[in-house]
Amino acid sequence: MNLKEKFEACKAYGVTNAVLAKHIGKGEGTVSGILNEKYDSANAELYRASIEAFLDKIIAKNTPTNDVCVPKSEVWLSLAQEKIRDRIFKMNATNYSFFELILGESGMGKTYLLETVTCELGGIYVKARKSLSASAFMSLLLRAVGEKPGHGNTDDKFERFCEVISANKTRLIVIDEADLFVRDNDLTFERKFELLREIYEYAKRKELGITVIAVGLSVLKKRIDKLGGYLQSRLTYSPEMTLSRDELLKIGEMSGLGSDVCEFLAGGDNARFFEKTALNMAIGYEERAAANLVYQVRR
Repeated sequence: MNLKEKFEACKAYGVTNAVLAKHIGKGEGTVSGILNEKYDSANAELYRASIEAFLDKIIAKNTPTNDVCVPKSEVWLSLAQEKIRDRIFKMNATNYSFFELILGESGMGKTYLLETVTCELGGIYVKARKSLSASAFMSLLLRAVGEKPGHGNTDDKFERFCEVISANKTRLIVIDEADLFVRDNDLTFERKFELLREIYEYAKRKELGITVIAVGLSVLKKRIDKLGGYLQSRLTYSPEMTLSRDELLKIGEMSGLGSDVCEFLAGGDNARFFEKTALNMAIGYEERAAANLVYQVRR
């Protein structure tokens, strides 16, 4: 991609002329000139390189890196993860289409499971973003299937996306961190979930057997229940993603932490505490001090 194409790709992640202008400490006119190769200055190449490096980081951050799947036999899953994985595989083995909601609080292993399952089944996995318009959301989905969004409206992008997933025989579409859409106003939130529902309806009508999954915190269901109607009526639900105390202790053990620290961290009901403790130890903290730095609230 050239510089302008990278900029267009990054618009879906909230990058604007103003963002780039702030990054290089110049005005938006300078950014526009650089993007259109019309900026003539001794510092033009410096600004261009800075902008390109910034855009490359944004693209890399939002590009899936799980090209090589870890075999199921080589990973440990919690009981809830096992149940949800089995449910997704059962749905995938049928010719039916599903519009599924997977809920669980932060640190329960939702993202790890869904990235793994999507890799195993060869599906589409994207992470939601704050403040995305419906059109930008469809652009995000189009990029996930290797298509350039172009300049069409939301309906045009929707139709193109449906054509691609039909041609590619896509069977699984996962929208992770969909609870980020809760911050949208009612109209925008409903429109984005209506697009997901319409993808499901298209797959159902064409007998494509596609499972569309939205993943997020429990607040997502509350917002959907508030809307009610035909959106709510189309959804099916996986078991809630949870971790038992024994499972938390197992995660701590696999992180290489001592039993006392594992017991201490398990009270937080969040698997990320173990990961953060291990990271603190990696930069030189003693085990107990490393745990204290991430465990801020005792329940």
